[in-house]
Amino acid sequence: MIPCADWWSWSFDCEISNNQALIIEGFFAVIVGFFFLWLQRRQSRKLDKVTKDITEKIYSKPIQNYQCDFNIDDPNGTYQSATQKVDVWVRDVVEEFQRPNTIITDSTIDNTRIIEIEDPQEGSLKIEVYSARDANLGEFGVIPTVLVQVNSANPALIDKIMKHGQPYYSVSWYTAEPIDVPQLMKKIEEMTEKTPGSKGGFGTNDGETTWDSVDYGFVKLEQGNVRFSFSTNRIYIVLDRKSPNIGFYSAHKKLNPGKLVAMILGEVKIQDARKIIKECMKL
Repeated sequence: MIPCADWWSWSFDCEISNNQALIIEGFFAVIVGFFFLWLQRRQSRKLDKVTKDITEKIYSKPIQNYQCDFNIDDPNGTYQSATQKVDVWVRDVVEEFQRPNTIITDSTIDNTRIIEIEDPQEGSLKIEVYSARDANLGEFGVIPTVLVQVNSANPALIDKIMKHGQPYYSVSWYTAEPIDVPQLMKKIEEMTEKTPGSKGGFGTNDGETTWDSVDYGFVKLEQGNVRFSFSTNRIYIVLDRKSPNIGFYSAHKKLNPGKLVAMILGEVKIQDARKIIKECMKL
């Protein structure tokens, strides 16, 4: 049996111990929170450093041009209704650029509509609208769609187009100088043991083949698989869509050749690469 005074002292000590435990637990929770925040920032800095290192070693070349490929779908419609949908979208996009001193031309060559916009401050933008065709989306089925290609040396002009809510399924970065395709293929195989899903090239006089374009499986998502490809002056990603009207909204500015190469070389964890790609698909 505990004497009264001793019991009070024991009870008080337990209360102090419990309070101390809560304080310690809260302290460690704060420490853990700061640690994960530091780790997240460290990973972001590491990605930036890896991107910078790889860019300096392999892609210290300016981007000459950006190209975004859109599939504008009309799942329940026809070729005609898909074309009408594109006409409305193009009209709204062109209105975005209507201002004094901006030159806008609209012509048709071999069934391809070509809209060219020349802005004296921001540069030029070219929109090419092709004839309606079928898009095979696997289990979803075949639907009418219209391919639209947008080209500009200024990504800010592409930003203006993205305000109108239509995603693109592919984005390309064209480099001002050629890419050493065999060297990059070798680097990828050395670091990841990955081999291209497909490749193209040309024969030489000694019977060898010089590869000048390759395609790799990259990231698998619920929306479809993303492929990473490059050729002698172009690096690009493509979303093999599983359903209509999905794609990228900001890949042209959130990604670049250095980041993509860092991802394909395994310098960025696959879960982080997947997260970055998903961010590019948010409106």
